[in-house]
Amino acid sequence: MERGFSRYFSLLMQRLRHRYRIQVLDEQDFENKQTFRLSLLKLMVLLGGALMGMVLLTIYLVAFTPIREYIPGYADPQVRIELQNLLFQTDSLQKDLIQKEILLGNIQAVLAGAPLPKTIPNMPDSNLINYLPSYQRSKVDSTFRAQFEYDEKQAYSALAKQPRDFPSVLFFPPFKGTVVDSFDLEKGQYGIGLMASKNEVVSAVLPGLVVFSDWTMGGGYTIIVQHDHLLLSVYRNNGVLLKRVGDPVLAAEPIALVGGGVEIDNEPLYFQIWYGQTPLNPQSIIRF
Repeated sequence: MERGFSRYFSLLMQRLRHRYRIQVLDEQDFENKQTFRLSLLKLMVLLGGALMGMVLLTIYLVAFTPIREYIPGYADPQVRIELQNLLFQTDSLQKDLIQKEILLGNIQAVLAGAPLPKTIPNMPDSNLINYLPSYQRSKVDSTFRAQFEYDEKQAYSALAKQPRDFPSVLFFPPFKGTVVDSFDLEKGQYGIGLMASKNEVVSAVLPGLVVFSDWTMGGGYTIIVQHDHLLLSVYRNNGVLLKRVGDPVLAAEPIALVGGGVEIDNEPLYFQIWYGQTPLNPQSIIRF
C-alpha cells in the first residue's frame, strides 16, 4: 500500500515538473518570436501568487481607499458626522419652535387680559439625554458604602471614648471571631468574649513582653503581655500557650491557641486591654 502510494506520488511530481515549450510564431512566415518554458508546477505557483495578489489588492482598496463607499453597508465617516450634527440641529429647532409657540400664546393671553395658560418649560436636549450614561448605584456599591460609613462612625466613636492622653497606636485583632460577651463596666465585665473555632491562632495585639503565662483557676490557660505606653493585654481561656514569661513578642505574632480545658469547655476567649489601671473597651479600638 505504501509502495503504491509512493510510486503514484513520484509519478505525479514527475508530471508536474515536466517542462513544456510554448512558442509564439509569426502567422505569415512562421518566424519564432518568443519562447516560453514552463512546467505545470511553475504554472500553478504563478497562478496562486497572482490570485493571492489580487485578494490582497482588493482588501487594500476596500479598507484604505474611497472605493469602499460604493460597497453596500459602508458609509463615509464624514457623512455620519454631518448626519449626527443635523440630528442635533433638528432637535434644537424643534425645541425652539415649541418655546416660541408657547411664548406667542402667552403674549396673546396678556393682550386679551386672560391669565397665562402656560409657562415656557426649560426643555433639555433629548438627543443629549439619550447619549448620557446612566449611573445607577448597584447593590454591591450600596452595601460597600454602608459598611464603609459604619466603620468610619465606629472609628470616630472609638477615638472619642479613649482617654485624652491615649497613645496613637495600631492594634491588631487577636483573631477574627464573634463577640459573644460585650464590655460593661457596670456589670464588672472588663473585657469581651470572643468565640472562634478550636485551635484558632491567638495573636498579640501589639509588640511587647510576656509577663504571665500559666494556668489559672478562674481563667484556664492565661497569657498577659505588657506593651509600651502603659498598655496591657490579657488573653484567658486558651487551649495551648505558645509563649513563656520573659519572651518578647511582635504585633500579630501567635502566642496561644484557642480551645478551653475540661472545666471551661466551649467557653469563649476572654480578652482585655488595660491602660494603666483603666480597662478599655476592645471593640472601640479594634475591628473584630
